[in-house]
Amino acid sequence: MQDNLESRKDFNIDIAEIFQILIGKRFQLFLITLTFSILAVIYSLTLDNYYKSSSTFQISIETNNNSATSGISSIASLAGISVGQQDSKVSFVKETLLSRAFFKRLIEKDNEILPNLLAFNYFDGTIKKSIFDNSSYDKGEWKIRKPTYLEGYEEFKDIFQVEIDDVTGFIKVFVTHKSPVFASNLIYLSFVELNLLSREKDISETKNLITYLEQEFSNTPILDIRESINDLITSQLRKKMYATVKQDYLVKFVEPPFIPERKSGPVRSLICIFITLLGFMFGVVYILLKRYLIIRNN
Repeated sequence: MQDNLESRKDFNIDIAEIFQILIGKRFQLFLITLTFSILAVIYSLTLDNYYKSSSTFQISIETNNNSATSGISSIASLAGISVGQQDSKVSFVKETLLSRAFFKRLIEKDNEILPNLLAFNYFDGTIKKSIFDNSSYDKGEWKIRKPTYLEGYEEFKDIFQVEIDDVTGFIKVFVTHKSPVFASNLIYLSFVELNLLSREKDISETKNLITYLEQEFSNTPILDIRESINDLITSQLRKKMYATVKQDYLVKFVEPPFIPERKSGPVRSLICIFITLLGFMFGVVYILLKRYLIIRNN
């Protein structure tokens, strides 16, 4: 017990000595901390602002509960056609938006997506336009070589986020970029192309299915099966009609994308505080270590 008291006393003495050393070197500690603080301010000012645009999608009611697909399994079973269960529309939307194939489709529709990802310099707030690095991309042409879509995808997946609300089933899309205009436009283009892709897919499938059903109808003499096939054809024609005329075929906006006016980051105040604290800690360690080395040498 006496040893514990002595060690505790030594510990208190050491703490007191440390405070005495720091108080004696308070001016030096202040200069070190001030230097780090000034560097933090300079560093934070060199960082570009970035903006986050967002949007909320909802599965279209006509797509989710289309009469063309209701009861199709039971009707198809009469005609001897196997119809599998549809995957979750919400999961399909998320996986499609984040896929490489969909990104490749986007850059084929908009030539400025790749430059905004790989050759961006700064955003001109006066003309509301992205300014590109002239050494990489200028006047619509790549200076050295055009990056592949896979190179662009590596940057795309860092700025493009998709979240699903498990309660409402809403799909929330976020894009973070140094250009607020590009962030908003990328979400809108994704919305348009997602619907167009789904429409093209369903139109092609319904055409093939209608052709097949018409052949089966002609080759089937049984009246009940002919009536079932006719119902299937009618359902597919209705589905084809929706896919042809409806623009927001798969998803529709709950909240459309917007051009953010306020930056999302960087949070310069936190950067300055963190680096200043880091400087203070560095100063403390430096002063104590220097003091220890002097005592050891003596």
